[in-house]
Parts: sequence; structure tokens; C-alpha cells
Amino acid sequence: GEIEDCLSKHPAVSMAAVVGVPDQLRTVAVKAFIMLRPGHVGDPALEEDIRQFIRRRLSPHEYPRHIEFRESLPMTVTGKIRRGDLRNEEFVKSNADNKARDKGAHTQATAAARRTTPRTTYGAAEKPR
Repeated sequence: GEIEDCLSKHPAVSMAAVVGVPDQLRTVAVKAFIMLRPGHVGDPALEEDIRQFIRRRLSPHEYPRHIEFRESLPMTVTGKIRRGDLRNEEFVKSNADNKARDKGAHTQATAAARRTTPRTTYGAAEKPR
């Protein structure tokens, strides 16, 4: 696609794949998976350089919100990138994050409720309905 073509023009990028990934704020965000050319290291400075490179060439809504550097990308036997595998990996990560966050929120809410709920004991005849 257009984003991948733009990424591939960056001098440090060997190969790139772009997929939509679950995002709390936007529902779906653009994420780029990038293989670097030999001699380049995927560090925050290079990530920012790639972001600026893309921002100068594409519309603001097109540039990737997330960038992940990889040693390899999943490929088919004919040499095409398996984007579905990348999407599935991100979906699994997102579900694991959501479960951990939900469990933490549930634990915090339960603890807060226990601290604020008065301990009242009712007799059989007094129990509110």
C-alpha cells in the first residue's frame, strides 16, 4: 500500500508491512513492522527519523502510530508478507493487555467497594428488599 511504499523509500528500511491494530483511543491504529537494512539499529532516534520521513510525505491520518522493528517478517512460500499473522499477534497482545487491565481494575474496584461499604448486619425481619 501507499504507507508501505513510503516506508520502503527510507534509506534504513529493507522491508515493511503495515496493519491495523486494536487501539484504546482510536479503536484501530496503524502499526508498521519494519525490517532494517544491515548496519542500522532500531533505536528511538531512527524511529523518530522514520516518523518524520513519513509525515513529510503522507497525510497525518496515514502515518503509523506504532512502529516495531523486527529481524524478520512472516512470509509465504512465494515471498509475500503474511499480514494476517501480524494482525493476529497484535490481537492476542491486545486481549492479554485488556484482561490484565480489566483484572487490575476489577481488583481495585472491589477493594474500594470493601473500604467504603458499611458492614451492616440485618436480622431476618429487618432485611431490606
